[in-house]
Order: sequence, then structure tokens, then C-alpha cells
Amino acid sequence: MTEKVITRFAPSPTGYLHVGGVRTALFAWLCAQKSGGEFHLRIEDTDRKRLVEDAEAQIKESLQWLGLEWSGEVLHQSERLDTYKEYADYLVEKGFARESDEEAGKVIRFKWPEPKQPVTVEPFSGRSTITVDPQTVASAFEDFVLIKSDGYPTYNFAHIIDDLETGVTDVIRGDEFTSSLHKYYALYQALGKADAMPRFYHMPPILGSDKTKLSKRHGAQDVLEYREAGYLPEALTNFVALIGWNPGDDREFFGSLDELAEAFGLDRIQRSPGVFDPEKLAWLNGEHIKALDVGELLDRAIAGGFWKKAAKKMDGDRAYDEKVLALATERIRTLAELADIRKGYFYKAPKVTSKRLVGKENPETVGVWLERTLRDLIKLPENEWNAERIEKLLTDLRNELDLEPKQLFPPLRIAVTDADRTPPLWDVFEVLGQAEAVSRLEAAQSLVA
Repeated sequence: MTEKVITRFAPSPTGYLHVGGVRTALFAWLCAQKSGGEFHLRIEDTDRKRLVEDAEAQIKESLQWLGLEWSGEVLHQSERLDTYKEYADYLVEKGFARESDEEAGKVIRFKWPEPKQPVTVEPFSGRSTITVDPQTVASAFEDFVLIKSDGYPTYNFAHIIDDLETGVTDVIRGDEFTSSLHKYYALYQALGKADAMPRFYHMPPILGSDKTKLSKRHGAQDVLEYREAGYLPEALTNFVALIGWNPGDDREFFGSLDELAEAFGLDRIQRSPGVFDPEKLAWLNGEHIKALDVGELLDRAIAGGFWKKAAKKMDGDRAYDEKVLALATERIRTLAELADIRKGYFYKAPKVTSKRLVGKENPETVGVWLERTLRDLIKLPENEWNAERIEKLLTDLRNELDLEPKQLFPPLRIAVTDADRTPPLWDVFEVLGQAEAVSRLEAAQSLVA
């Protein structure tokens, strides 16, 4: 019978969820999802002095936005103090723990059996076994605290009890916890539950591009800041999955969490540190934007407030909005960039200055170019107003005037969008429509007449 895989994500609400925590949660979720198991959320809120008031809400909202839904109710350690005390009292009774009167008050400490024996544990994720010998690492065998003087459990004790009671089979965590594995093993042994000890997988740290510890100066933000900046959740999970893990081939784009889960395997967690590359994240986000149906992309842009932030549109409807968006998707990397595209390219006639319009050219020359362009565009039948026909018209005009694209097209682009870069000019003209395109060119022509 195949074992049911149960994983968990157990953040402390002493701060907001960042990339490192996202990776831990994502790997745990993927591990459970791939096997049809369960992924649980536990809030480890025993460090009462460092709690951040809205951190738990931010963590939950972040996970839900990323699509990392959890099974069952959220477990709070602060609501389980009696349970931890019962287990601690049991260990005292069995001789594996002792009460200690200390300066801060009465605590309960784990009591290592005598004589202290070497402890060998298996950390998994491609690593060899770890043996801790009390003769060489005496400090590792100190009697560590289980219950503090305030009645709250320590991390090293509480999570063991929680994992045991919820049947956790696989624990994914950072490399920094490897040094405590022998303590966990000793606790499981003392509780008579050695066979229930989960498999522990340890992930390498995430570094900035300069190979130092990841921080905000490297571009790392809390998760909801990425949402506000116009990143898609599937792009962020795609990006984070590739920091410290690889699918065994050269794939970098995963269109969904299900696709990631299908490829995921804990055996491919790397040992070397992963690097946070904000340029790669932006590229992946752009690829995910391109992959979306234009209707769904518009819905997301509207829901996120990115469409509303732009200038008021001229007189279009949803079909018109989708045409604009279809052009924009090839050039944007975040939804936040849509505001500039709507405002400057398609929705509000730009207030162009003659100096910007002319650039390094002669005003009279630019005036002639605009006049000839208008002459040809006005003659174009309405039923032929499409990108293909407009491209041929502008190409023929450029050849007739013996001009390079870099001569004729920049003033036309400035005239209708006031932007230095746009999608192909004929695509812009098609979306604007004949009347609006002509109106903008006539307004520009008046500046150099």
C-alpha cells in the first residue's frame, strides 16, 4: 500500500512571507500534490514578543494568491499549550526530561540518556548520513529547553509534537536546520515514536546576484508586493521553483502549478545555493503574460487595478480593450506597465511638442512627411483599414520618399503616441482606427505647418 504523503508549511508570524518562505511552502505543496497527499498550514506563534500583528493574515493571503491552498484548519501552536505540557510531563515521567529552576523561572529541559551515545540521522536530499558524537561535539548534547518559563514550548519541541500528531511524513526546510536533526531524532526515540519520524529534506540558501544573503537590495520583496507590481502568481511560483531545484532537463517555463507538480521531485533539490535573479523573474512574467488568453489577461488587469490606473479611454468597448491588450502583450513584462501603454499609446491623444516631433530633422521636411502620410491614409477605404494594408501603404510611401525606416517612422510614432517605442506602427494605426489616427496626425502637422 502506497504511503500517504503529508507535508506542512509552518511559518512564524514574526514577519511577512518572502521568497525564501514561498519556496519552502511551494516545495511542500508540490510534494503533497504530486502524490495526492495533504498539505497543511501551521502557524508557529510561540515567540510572543516578536509577533507582527498582520503577519498571519499576509501569509495566508499570499499563499492563497499563489494557489497554495492547504488542507483542513490552520493549526496555531499558541492554542495547544496543554498538549505540549502533557508530552513534556510524559518525558519527565520516563526520565527523558527534567524540571529546572532557573533565573527566568521554572523550565522543562530534555535530558540526554547516559552514557551519551553518537546519534546518526539521515537528512535526505542527496546528502550522506550525519553522525553527531558527544566526545567531539559536546555542546550539541546539552539538555535543551522543551517548555519555557512562560509555559510556551520551544521550536525544537513543539514542531515535533505537531508533526507527530498530524502525521507529517515529509518535512522541507532550510539548510540551517540540519544541525538540529540529532535533537529531533532523540525526541522521537524518547517518545517511543522513532518509526514516525518524517523524512527531512534541506534546501540550499537563496543568494543575491552578488552571492551574498538575499535581501531587499537584491530586489526581493514580500509576496504581496510582487502582486502590486504586476507579477502573475504562476510566474512567481515558476521562478521560485527553479531556485535550488531543476526538472532534470532544460525546461524553464511551467504554465501552471499542476505542470510543476508533475515534473517535481525532491530528489532533484540541489546542494549548492540558488541565486535570485530579478531579470529572470521579469522575463518569466512576460512569458506567462504572453501565454494567457487576452480575455483572461484583461480580466486580471482589471481585477488588479492595472487597467484603471491608466488615462480614461477614448470611446472603446471591451473588444477594443482586447485589441489594445493583444498588442501590448509582446512588449510588457508586468501588468503595471499596462498603465503607460494605455495612457500614451491608444487612449488619450498625446500633447506632442514641435521640438519632440521634429527631433533632429528639419521642421519643413517633417511637415512634408506628415502631409504625404495623411494624403495616403485618408484615401484608404474604411474596409481596408488593417495592419497589413497600412504596412504596405507606409512602406510604399517610404520608398517613394527614398527614406529609411528610422527617418519616417519616428515622427509618425511620436505624432500618434508620443512614445519612442511601440508595437509595429501599422498595428497601432489599426487599433486607433482611421478617424483617430488621422486626427492625431493632423494635430501634429499643425505644429510644423
